[in-house]
Amino acid sequence: MANFDSAIAKVLVAEGGYQAWKADKGNYNKKGELVGTKYGISAEAYEDYYKKTATKTAMQNLTKEAAKEIYKKKYWNRMKGDDISSQNVADVFLDGVVNHGKGVHLIQQVLKVTPDGAVGPITLKAINESDPNKLVTAYLDRRKGYYHELVKADASQKEFLKGWLKRLEDVKKGLTDFAEDVANSPEKKKNVALIAVSVVLVLWGISKALED
Repeated sequence: MANFDSAIAKVLVAEGGYQAWKADKGNYNKKGELVGTKYGISAEAYEDYYKKTATKTAMQNLTKEAAKEIYKKKYWNRMKGDDISSQNVADVFLDGVVNHGKGVHLIQQVLKVTPDGAVGPITLKAINESDPNKLVTAYLDRRKGYYHELVKADASQKEFLKGWLKRLEDVKKGLTDFAEDVANSPEKKKNVALIAVSVVLVLWGISKALED
């Protein structure tokens, strides 16, 4: 079964330390004050876990061990990480749950199960019965699409798009013995469709030339 320490180590690298970017909505507490995020723990996540208002000092003083505790109890346990059979799937799933408010919904959309945001027996069964490489590829593709949806809905988030997409590439590179399911990726299907259209146009051109 998947290991939390292995998965969270990669998330912490991706999240980095303290930051207080004004355009990052996760950096504001419930009072609307800019207090920042540390190790990927947003002001909202801090307040939800500790049941008190996040302050700039509190966020800056958050320890890595405290962040890991929050991730274990509020994210890993929620996604039933200990019951996921593939470490690669657990790695990208945890990264998605941490990075997106809809991380669970997105994997449920990929699995074609009811997207209720809760990992119950049906979702867990679908995860473990899926081919790990195909599920990882499909989930990363869905996350990529979701990033573009966010930017389309709110242009102020465009400045984060490049970093978000790089994160997906870094997550992919950090996986063990991962073979991307290229044949079923949206990019591959798009290229195949373009090639098919090109072939049709070429054949049409040849046909017209012969008629002339």
